[in-house]
Amino acid sequence: MPTLRADENRYLFAAEGREAVLAARIPGARPNALHHALQLPRQPGVILALDDLFGPEGWDCSAELSIELADARGRVHAEPQQAATLDLVNGEFAIECAFADKELVKLVPGYRWSAPNRRWFTPATPMALDLLRRRFGDLLEVSEDASTFAELRRADEDASLARTGVAPPALAVANPAGTITPASPHAPDEPAPEPAFNDQVARLTTAMKSLEGTIRALTARLDGALLPAAAPTASAFPLAASSGASASGVQGEWRDLLARAPIEPAETFAAASRLLQTAAPESERPLREVMGIAAALNGDYASALTYLRRALDPGQPAVDPDLRREAVAAYVQSVLALVSAECGPERPIGSGVVFEELLLEELIADQGFKDSVLASRPSQDRLDYLVNDPVLRHVAHRLSDCCRTAHLVGISKGGAWMAVERIIDVLRDPDLGDDGFAFGLIVLANNLHQAASLLEWEYRWPDEAGSEDLAWLAPAAERRLLGVDGRLATYAAVSCLACIATGPAEWATTAQRRSLVQLVPPKATIRRYAEFLAGFRLATQSPKTVLTQFQGYLQVLAQCPLSITAPHLVEVFMHDSGGPGSISRAIAESVVVESIAALGVHEPEAEVMDLLDMLAESPRADNLMNRLARMVEDGEFRGAELFTRAQRKQLYARALAVSRKAGHDGDSVEAFDRLVRELRDEGASEEVRSLCLGLQAGPKALRLAAASVLLGLLLEAGEPFEEAAETLRKAHGDESRETLAELAGLALLFPNLSDYLASHAVEESAKPDADFSGKRIVIVGGHQWLQKHAMPVMEERWKLTVTWVEPDAAKNGDRALDLAAGTADLIVVNTACIGHAASGRVRQEAKKWGEDSKPFLLQNGRGVGSLLSFVKTALESEETAPEPKRPSKLADKRRLVR
Repeated sequence: MPTLRADENRYLFAAEGREAVLAARIPGARPNALHHALQLPRQPGVILALDDLFGPEGWDCSAELSIELADARGRVHAEPQQAATLDLVNGEFAIECAFADKELVKLVPGYRWSAPNRRWFTPATPMALDLLRRRFGDLLEVSEDASTFAELRRADEDASLARTGVAPPALAVANPAGTITPASPHAPDEPAPEPAFNDQVARLTTAMKSLEGTIRALTARLDGALLPAAAPTASAFPLAASSGASASGVQGEWRDLLARAPIEPAETFAAASRLLQTAAPESERPLREVMGIAAALNGDYASALTYLRRALDPGQPAVDPDLRREAVAAYVQSVLALVSAECGPERPIGSGVVFEELLLEELIADQGFKDSVLASRPSQDRLDYLVNDPVLRHVAHRLSDCCRTAHLVGISKGGAWMAVERIIDVLRDPDLGDDGFAFGLIVLANNLHQAASLLEWEYRWPDEAGSEDLAWLAPAAERRLLGVDGRLATYAAVSCLACIATGPAEWATTAQRRSLVQLVPPKATIRRYAEFLAGFRLATQSPKTVLTQFQGYLQVLAQCPLSITAPHLVEVFMHDSGGPGSISRAIAESVVVESIAALGVHEPEAEVMDLLDMLAESPRADNLMNRLARMVEDGEFRGAELFTRAQRKQLYARALAVSRKAGHDGDSVEAFDRLVRELRDEGASEEVRSLCLGLQAGPKALRLAAASVLLGLLLEAGEPFEEAAETLRKAHGDESRETLAELAGLALLFPNLSDYLASHAVEESAKPDADFSGKRIVIVGGHQWLQKHAMPVMEERWKLTVTWVEPDAAKNGDRALDLAAGTADLIVVNTACIGHAASGRVRQEAKKWGEDSKPFLLQNGRGVGSLLSFVKTALESEETAPEPKRPSKLADKRRLVR
């Protein structure tokens, strides 16, 4: 009894005689010489097909298949929901059906789903058609080509069955019970066979008679010693050719051989080889085709190519469409098998679709082939052989292009000389298909970037294209990539844009660049990079087009470090005409500062200082400059410590200049205080004085800030101070309180100022007589000049215990908090002396101690006078204020912890 057993992902069906011939009709069946059995796909449809052919009791299976057997036979299949269509495509049945009906298609053994084609494919066999007709009934629409092909195959199968003495099995297409009548021998009392079967028997009889005549003739010639060699042995096949056979006899011979080839490929090859030795010229080609098919079925793919190449002459018409179709399929199968065995794919290449998928994986992620094998001499020799194969070019143009792509990849992986030139020659070949052109674009981009795959140069800054003239590339890509689908078109378009990115703008028009960008899906992550590449060269010649059509240009720029992009930004700025909507403004507002904050700098001069002119062009220049200066002062990005003092002074001065030009008081005062801090830290008193003198005619807020600093310098130097004091004295509004506090505090240090204030009837807000014995305060931030003059007054006159935290130490909030802990009665932060970020960190740390247990005050004045007045007023207010409420339990716990 025939037996089915499992072998990994396939079935092996052991049978002999008529059972083997019948089982060979199952779609997807193929002989396995190693196991002496038929190889079947491991799918439920195989079990149902065996039931149809032999009945449930007419075959057996191994014990491990009992569950699969019960599952397949126990399934309930729903009725079809919608109409389905069946067509013949490349030697396979292609089925389009509704999603709900896909389980009906899966009942055909050897089915597969093709995502790119959005269709199901099954082997093109009569049983496959019969099974689909039985399941879909009248809802299945079969094309004429598919129906004709199935009937021709059915005739061949019937002929093979006839030689075993078995009538063809009848397939019940419309069987309510859902069963198929199994095959049985033709009994004497049954009706006569079908006419087609009678024709086969008649043809067989004629051929046998012809064979007998040939044998008698040969025997006579041997008896007469006409031949020196022994007579040939009898053929293993029922038919044998003779040199004088008729045309119909020759056709019958190769048809019989072709039908027998799937079952006994080795014997078929040998028999066809013997027939070829004595065949007439007109019968040589079909015999070679049969030999090639048999060799491919037997796994001898190199021999298959040898015989089929001679038979499949592109200049000669096909002897028979069915034979040609089988020969082409065997040729393609042999090519794929040889590439799979010799070129190192990561998984077996079972079809052209898999070959294309592996090539794309190799080009994109370097994961489709083993590089060492693909670049090896045997692999290159095989691919070179296939690249120059005219037969492959004729019968499978797309597969030939895949071989050309693999050949180019192997050349580049092996480091062969002139790899780029070879790729360009292939791309300019008019015989190259559209998909092959798309593959070639990716290969070219990988080689120009000297990368193993696209992922290595994706989002990389464009490399110079070298000396190659690629002006022809974009027009060709725009035209040819329209016929390419899926991921291949996407990455080919990006590769083309990468190849021309650094070339002259004339290499591609704006419309061509836009067409290539549109081949990339809008939601794809690589879409922005494609827009960046398209706009890279246009940014220096057509900036408005870049801003309106290639928005990804600015987004990618912001994600690249200025160490790479700065030269390009300077070039764009030099070519930009400026004004509203200019690309320089867009870069300044959305790229430069954002890139610095996220990625840092390596060379401050080239990456920041050279771009200050670009920042100054923006209407928001004061905000941008102050933000940048604030980040430099507070060390908020990697590389901030690399700025020299001269570079910091230049940046702070530029921020002050653009803020004054914009007329914004807040930005102007912030920039002034930052510059003064830098100059005081350097000890450049003369520069501070010159700065303040130059601001006496500026905006009011800036003029008062400069006068406050200048007054302290003049008093310390013993120089006339009346003009600066008068500027502060005449202040009004919100500024008057701060300026009067500055004057009152300075009067504690300089008697001449006290006399001036008395003569002008200015009521002092701070008196020199004060005793704060036992009080402890912490002052965070303040230059040495401030500490030098304030400390004697607070410690010697007011009897305070003062802890002074320098500006650099104040940047560490934890350190300032440690000093503020314990018995401190007041924490004062000089915000104008330590910068925004540092004061914010100190404040956040101080808040952890509880606002009701630690007085924390921000002192916004920049002079020693305002500091003294501020501290005295704060301590006096604390003494006269009612007793505060008891601190919260949380605050008590924090004290205990400390």
